[in-house]
Amino acid sequence: MAQDSPPVGQLFSHVYLERGTPLKDGELFRRRLAAYFDSFGHEDDGRIRRYIKEETGLTVDRFPEAFFVRTPLPLLLNIITLIWRDLAVRHGSQDGRGGWITERANDWHQFVSRVFREENMGYTLDVKAGVHFLVDEEFERNRVSVLRCLGAPRYAGVRAAFEDAHRHLDATPPDTKASVRSVFESIEILAKLMVETKNLNQWLVENKLKPIAESVYTGDKTAVESIGAVFDGFALWVDGLHLYRHGQATPEPVAPPLEFAIYVLSSGASFLRWLVDIDTRLQSSGGKA
Repeated sequence: MAQDSPPVGQLFSHVYLERGTPLKDGELFRRRLAAYFDSFGHEDDGRIRRYIKEETGLTVDRFPEAFFVRTPLPLLLNIITLIWRDLAVRHGSQDGRGGWITERANDWHQFVSRVFREENMGYTLDVKAGVHFLVDEEFERNRVSVLRCLGAPRYAGVRAAFEDAHRHLDATPPDTKASVRSVFESIEILAKLMVETKNLNQWLVENKLKPIAESVYTGDKTAVESIGAVFDGFALWVDGLHLYRHGQATPEPVAPPLEFAIYVLSSGASFLRWLVDIDTRLQSSGGKA
């Protein structure tokens, strides 16, 4: 059996070294940003320095590497976004939809995104260079795939709650309780679109949502049996999260551990995407839950 060809022209460390857990900070990451900043032309350099000072009160040194190395991380992440804004507004042209098209801003966006990947940083950029936490690539793909399937107006409320869940996780420090509550709410809103109910609970999953899911696959006995068992597990998932949906008898707020909140968002996203697919099938076929 032929061996797969090795990647051509890729850096050795990017291909063969163990990546490990994404980093929150790193000196090479900072120095690479400084090197790109140092490559700006005289006009860009001066205007961006002034803009950074206007927005943060910080003065970029004549030699920017020292500034990028010593600046506190939250401010440095803000500066990434501020540089994009300055380049987008000054070098861009409106695209007719209230946005901006700019090669200079896009170059900066692509460079920072590449540095995040290559230096194994735990961040990602949105379309306007806002920095967000990146749990890992699979977590991010899961999030994006769910957002894509929530584009229809019917799911606007579901999408808003799902986005809130990730926004709370992006907070500093992460608000894991609000994040878990929001992902639960996104599924609850979808359940209310699919069946007549006031709340999402274990009984509803077992007696309403499970039969709907099984009905979609009635021609496949094995699938129906397996889906039924999976929905029984989903019912327990829903029941378990009620511990965070309601207040606890303690003087301090009880928040889920970060790793548990990440699991809840990941598993909740998977259930959400599946339920949307089931609901979409029923809607297109004129089925009634």
